[in-house]
Amino acid sequence: SLAGAGLVGSLYSVKEGNAKVMEGLITASKADLRLERVEGIRLAAQHGSSDSRGGYEVCTFDGKCEVFSSVILAAPLELANVTLGEALRPEAANRPYQVTVATFVAASGLSSLYFKTQGQVVTAETVVTTADPGIPFNSVAVHGVSDGRKVYKLFSPDVPSGELLRDMFVNRSSETAQFVWHAYPVLRPSPRWPQFRLHQSSAGSGGLYYVNAMESPASCMETEAVGAKNVALLLLKDLRTRVRGSSGGSLPRA
Repeated sequence: SLAGAGLVGSLYSVKEGNAKVMEGLITASKADLRLERVEGIRLAAQHGSSDSRGGYEVCTFDGKCEVFSSVILAAPLELANVTLGEALRPEAANRPYQVTVATFVAASGLSSLYFKTQGQVVTAETVVTTADPGIPFNSVAVHGVSDGRKVYKLFSPDVPSGELLRDMFVNRSSETAQFVWHAYPVLRPSPRWPQFRLHQSSAGSGGLYYVNAMESPASCMETEAVGAKNVALLLLKDLRTRVRGSSGGSLPRA
């Protein structure tokens, strides 16, 4: 993870953006990708489905519904705007998410006057802070270079004021790019976390699985990959149960 980046080798990212990793995985899997906004997931039997297999009815905002024997939910329920049927909802309470503002600024450097250091600009390329209400930002670091000036990425709990940006940066661009996002759950001790399997069919051959259960103890790309593998193994186990029960066959080992 990024927290341990200094303890191991080099830290890498994809030049075109880390989203290319997921796009490549989807392409390699030859999955049937459907880009729709899901409105709700319910037990099929609760809505009089004629599908004898039962399963889970997935409905989109445009009114289309389809039944699946298993469903994997890979988005935090607190932010996904997906309604689950009563029997499918996790017993754990909703998790509050930390709001983080990412602001990108092109500038010649960081102001030594603001950071109270020697020289005209700060030589360090990364500045991190501790959690302190009196400090208006969390971190600032060089993200790249554009037209001879450094592009800084500033993380802050709130949208930074124009005055703060003027004081922090030397010869900054008037243009900025800004993203406000719910970065990760506010991590507090909790007696109960969501389950990776929110529901299992009565025959044990399918279920509703929740990758983002992993965000309760830790939240980053690396731990989400661990959560995804755990869900994949649970689904494989349930598929084997269904195959053995229906034909006496078996699926290959993971």
